[in-house]
Amino acid sequence: MFIMALLLIACTSVEKGGQAPSAAGFGPRTSQGEVTIELTPRYVDGLLLVEYGLNTHSIDMSEIDLQEQATLIADGREYKPLERPTLSSHHNSGELRFGVPTMSASFEIIVVGVPDVGERRFAWP
Repeated sequence: MFIMALLLIACTSVEKGGQAPSAAGFGPRTSQGEVTIELTPRYVDGLLLVEYGLNTHSIDMSEIDLQEQATLIADGREYKPLERPTLSSHHNSGELRFGVPTMSASFEIIVVGVPDVGERRFAWP
C-alpha cells in the first residue's frame, strides 16, 4: 500500500512538472455564443491535433478562416494551424493541426473574429 502511494505521488509530480500529459489529459473546452466552439486537443509526434466543433443556428460560417483566426500559444511561442479547413453552413467539425516540436502541459488556443465574441481563449493548465 505504501509503495502504491509513493508511485501515485511520483506520477502526479511528473505531470505538474511541465511535461505534457497523456492525450487523455487534455480535456475539451467550450465557448458559448452565437457560435458554440468546442476544442479537444491531443499531442502526437510533434503535432498538437485539436478536434473542433463549431455549431450555430443563425450564422453561415463560410466566412470563418480558422487558419487565420486560431492561434496556439505554447512555451511563449505562437503557432498557426498547418492547414485551412473549409467551414460552411451551421455545423462543422474537423481537426486543426499545429506543428509543435515539444509540448508542455500548459498552453492556450485563441480564436478571434467569430461572431458575437471578439476573442475566445481556451486554456489548458
